[in-house]
Amino acid sequence: MAGTAIFDLDRTLTRQPTWLRFVWRFNRRRPLFWFQIPWLAGCAIAHKAGLIDRTAIKNHFLATLGWASREQVERAGRDFAVREIETGLRPGARDLIVRHRGVGDRIYLATAASDFIADPIADLLGVDGVFCTQTVWKTSAATNHMIDGRNCYGAEKLRCIQAALARGDVKRPLTIYSDHVSDLQLLILANQGVAANPSKALRDLARQNGLSITDLDLIQANLPGAQATILEDNT
Repeated sequence: MAGTAIFDLDRTLTRQPTWLRFVWRFNRRRPLFWFQIPWLAGCAIAHKAGLIDRTAIKNHFLATLGWASREQVERAGRDFAVREIETGLRPGARDLIVRHRGVGDRIYLATAASDFIADPIADLLGVDGVFCTQTVWKTSAATNHMIDGRNCYGAEKLRCIQAALARGDVKRPLTIYSDHVSDLQLLILANQGVAANPSKALRDLARQNGLSITDLDLIQANLPGAQATILEDNT
């Protein structure tokens, strides 16, 4: 029965996180950015200490893009997406998407990545939709680019997908893939939750909660139709 497959992006489909690499690539030739790095590091420490949440820290990093227009940021996001699709995906990522497409599943990304990164990646992968962090673009020199609402991470990502299920935009049976423990409740919500290249914390909790485990780096790349394999089916 066709349903829906939802993929986390960073470290699930991609080998590395996207956000900090994008910020670095976009700003690295600006001397002012080097002076902002200690401030950003301080924000990161404050977040680790529980003093500011992920939405606030992401807004601080988003502010470093404020020197550029929406058009410049979105153009850079598209260029970043092209590079990521060409060189940054895990070997089994495309194959897994193709397999779900082959059985008639609708396919979505669900990621904390900002829309100007996630949307072009989704377009290049040919998926049906994206749940991601939305951007409110600056309208004057006195304002800045900011997150629209909340960073699409953890509880907020779960809320977005629950709302989509309630509206009927996303239909069961639901298969969800993620590498990170922040998505544990989302994986439990699915008909089949799959810990893909999981962190140690998620691997342990996957076994405790009856989730499957897979490794999208394990693929027989030289064989036509090679597939990423479920290593553990704990259902």
